[in-house]
Parts: sequence; structure tokens; C-alpha cells
Amino acid sequence: MVRGRLKLHKKTKPFKLRVAKSASTMECSQAQLALMACVGSVERKMKTHGPTINYHLKRLERQQQS
Repeated sequence: MVRGRLKLHKKTKPFKLRVAKSASTMECSQAQLALMACVGSVERKMKTHGPTINYHLKRLERQQQS
């Protein structure tokens, strides 16, 4: 488990940076940033991260509006 997490960490770094940029425009909280980074690492394993991350981002935006 730990070995897998260490390998994943290197791959998720650029994703976290990308999310941080998009989140700064949306004014996300740290918790939401963490959630998106988590989502990214899980989806990178599944190799289908594009559409689902967009879905999560839209869901977060909707939560903030309501």
C-alpha cells in the first residue's frame, strides 16, 4: 500500500498544481482542493480522469452557488 502511494505521489503532483490554478479562480477551500487531488490520484489509476474531474468541478461550483 505504502509503496503504491509513493509511486502515485510523483504522478499526482502536476495534477495538484493544475487544480490549484483552477481552484484559485473558483476560490475553493482547502478541503475541496484535497478532494480534487484525491479524485485525481484515484482516476489516474483508472486512466479515465478527464470527464470525471470535470464532473466534480461542476458539482463543486453548484454546491458553492446554492
